Amino acid sequence: MEVVVELVRGSGARELTRSVLPGTAVRALLRELGEAPEGSAVLIDGVSIPLDTPLDRPVRLTVIPTFSGG
Repeated sequence: MEVVVELVRGSGARELTRSVLPGTAVRALLRELGEAPEGSAVLIDGVSIPLDTPLDRPVRLTVIPTFSGG
């Protein structure tokens, strides 16, 4: 199943497409992409979803970092 992930940073964004098995948790997908799940907000159609949400259909996720190092 294909999932599109839009990674938003500052004024830019990049888009990735990944194939995942049904039931894969959003948290696991973010880790696979090298992102910090606990430091990210994940949205579907502008609505925030929990990181343990299982992906059960092709979907577009918007990932926004909620903190930065420094």
